[in-house]
Amino acid sequence: MGTIEREDGLLKDEKCHICGEIKATGYWAGDTGAFCVCQRCAIETLPILIVDSLNYYYLKDLTRLDNVLTQIKEVFWKTAFTRVMVNAREKDKEKGER
Repeated sequence: MGTIEREDGLLKDEKCHICGEIKATGYWAGDTGAFCVCQRCAIETLPILIVDSLNYYYLKDLTRLDNVLTQIKEVFWKTAFTRVMVNAREKDKEKGER
């Protein structure tokens, strides 16, 4: 997973694989290639995909569903924090190279 602007142009002009309209801003490197997504679809469509991907066991019980949401939030915040730290380190390196 990553942001496209960090890929030295490999996926720079890739369109979102969900809407096909907007330039992708992030990707997931799967075993069949990169799955590219724009910010709008990441916010508006990927949550729908998550719910659609859950089996009935989780969907029939609100407590289980709430536990899934808690897990999603934990992964979200861990990943967001990591991305912020990586970006800060990269900016510090750029300042040091000048």
